Amino acid sequence: MVVLALNKVVKFTPALRACAGQIKLRSICPLPRRYVQGLHLKLISIFLLIIISSLALAHVDTKLVPSDEGVIYDLPPEYSPASFDSEALKLTIGGRTLKFPPCVAKYFGAPNSKIDIAASWYHDSYALPPYIFFDIYPPKMGFKYHLLFNLNTLMPIEFRIDAELKKNETYMHELVIDDECQVSISEAMQSGK
Repeated sequence: MVVLALNKVVKFTPALRACAGQIKLRSICPLPRRYVQGLHLKLISIFLLIIISSLALAHVDTKLVPSDEGVIYDLPPEYSPASFDSEALKLTIGGRTLKFPPCVAKYFGAPNSKIDIAASWYHDSYALPPYIFFDIYPPKMGFKYHLLFNLNTLMPIEFRIDAELKKNETYMHELVIDDECQVSISEAMQSGK
């Protein structure tokens, strides 16, 4: 007699064959310890895989696509009006407007760079506040600039370069946002609230 258990073929020994119909009666016909331990490990592994997969899929950033005029419609009302002027490098979220100073504008400098914008305001903000980010892909360079800003204050959280080394392998290098850049961003901020 052969039984398929979690994609593994288990051959019953004569002692197990005698117990095949009595699996529920463990005190009368216990399964060998190695089968039970292997089954427990497989079940635990499957359970952990399901939990980790669901956590990985639990949060997805919302891609923002500005209209031809630069208006961003995909944010909730508390962050409206919202727009991004890619020529003037000016971001408006709610009542705040930030014209990117040179220390930020330099990352947008390559002509014909592809720019992706995304945001998240619906995640648990104990570790990271609501944010908006720009992924800037200079043409034919094999890397992107990732500029992450606080959605409430428009102050920078993190700037980095992401370079794809091999398939499914990315090198991330944090870029320093020095005090001078922080000050120039604060000075470039205009608040309408």
